Amino acid sequence: MYEFWLAAVGTVVGGIITFATSYWLYVRAAKELREEARLLRAQGNAIFGAVINPDAKRSAKEDSQGNTIGVIVEAVANTSRKNK
Repeated sequence: MYEFWLAAVGTVVGGIITFATSYWLYVRAAKELREEARLLRAQGNAIFGAVINPDAKRSAKEDSQGNTIGVIVEAVANTSRKNK
């Protein structure tokens, strides 16, 4: 009977350790995913701005290693067009 309770306690303790580790890893991954989604949303908005404004200047923003990390869109409004 002692072996049964020892196995039961070991299973419960192992389950708690597994749950705590998994929860910590999932929370950390979710935080990274939210940050990535925020950055992708910002990039999507910049690309959309470039698409709807064909006269916009576009350039890539790079980090110190040469990886593209963003898009820079410079748009200038023209108010000289007459309304029809």
